[in-house]
Amino acid sequence: MNFKNILAACCCVWLFGCAQDMNTASSAESDTATYPKSVLGLYTYGHEVSVFEPCGQSFAWWMSGAENVMQPLIAASTAWMDKKQQPYQPVLARLVVGKPVKATEGFPADYDGAVTVEKIEALFADQQVCPANV
Repeated sequence: MNFKNILAACCCVWLFGCAQDMNTASSAESDTATYPKSVLGLYTYGHEVSVFEPCGQSFAWWMSGAENVMQPLIAASTAWMDKKQQPYQPVLARLVVGKPVKATEGFPADYDGAVTVEKIEALFADQQVCPANV
């Protein structure tokens, strides 16, 4: 076996070893955390948008859930849209979410993962930013 074949084989092994499982979200947190879990962050609703950005993190999840769970979040975000006369207004919430999965199609595929909201623990309808200490 010559040097090129050995190098090619090593590269293939390295690449396959580094590949991520396509069924889980790309954030490192989703790989190590226990779910369902409680997460504080900003929920934003709008035309073709249902997104949650956990406070202190650099990723965003597409959100879905039962209508009775999602409706208070949608109403709070919509109230800010009406007040500010601008679309896509965030609202602070602490949500219990399921494990993120990486969507492969549709709008959810544009985000770091898709999660299901299981429960709203707290909705801070008067707040649009994460606390500074998070």
